[in-house]
Amino acid sequence: MGQTKRQHYVPRSYLKRFSFDGKLLHTYFIHPDTPAVLTENELGKIWRDVSISDVCLKKDYHTVRQHTEGNNINPMTLEKDFFQDYAEPKFQSIIDTLDALAQKFIKNGDRIASFNITSEQKLRLIQSIFIQYHRSPRLRHPFEEINNFIKHWEISNGKESLGMDVASTHADKTYINLFLFRAFAAKLLGYSMLFRFSNNENFFTSDNPVVIHKLDAKGSDILRVNFYKDEFSVFFPLTPYLMVEFYNTETFPESLIMDGTISIVDTEYENQVNKYQYINAEKTIFSYKNDFSLFLKNTTNHE
Repeated sequence: MGQTKRQHYVPRSYLKRFSFDGKLLHTYFIHPDTPAVLTENELGKIWRDVSISDVCLKKDYHTVRQHTEGNNINPMTLEKDFFQDYAEPKFQSIIDTLDALAQKFIKNGDRIASFNITSEQKLRLIQSIFIQYHRSPRLRHPFEEINNFIKHWEISNGKESLGMDVASTHADKTYINLFLFRAFAAKLLGYSMLFRFSNNENFFTSDNPVVIHKLDAKGSDILRVNFYKDEFSVFFPLTPYLMVEFYNTETFPESLIMDGTISIVDTEYENQVNKYQYINAEKTIFSYKNDFSLFLKNTTNHE
């Protein structure tokens, strides 16, 4: 089996849903020091079309290290066996199912309706959310920092610098950790699940597309979630017009009457959840409509 070096941490099949031509993404690059007023040259640096093949990836991101010559570890076991053959097909299958239900809802002309999915489909959606959330760079950084410390210590003590197997450790502690998934699933199965439909078709997604906010937190703490003890909300754009959300019923009792429904939202609501994507993103945000005016008020739409 050949080794794929350029490995995506957000599936290309998912990103393709936000592409205007199946190949390119309207992309906004986040820079903290972006000036309020941009020249055309400055605008081109932070807002341009990029190939799906060139975003949300890193070299050997999921490649497992072969520790000794005699072991049977396949370096591609995460990239190929877990993601390509298992997790991503299940993810795309559930989005296809939900997308078909959403299209039927719109054809009926309702503003709100029941959104009937099976328990198995709901659990598959929750699993996909869990995997994608932990797969992204923010949850990877602590393991990379530990690895850098280990390598520095080894070099300082005159040892060969091997560090740890970041890909394997990251996987074991997060997206293939059964105990952590059970804690996450138990929370979401007790939450209200809502689907939102935007006629504007401009729900943003990003390189960290699953937004999970800890309740009663402020500032950066809002993103530091402990699934075992914290309560939280979830926002995840499945397509440019379909969003799934989960709410704690004690904190948001009004969500109970909306549980298991799909409803049409206006542009103001769309802008609010798009701001969540901006806060949560690592480096890039993607807009199917090529409209990032929410962040660049002093520019006209980029052609």
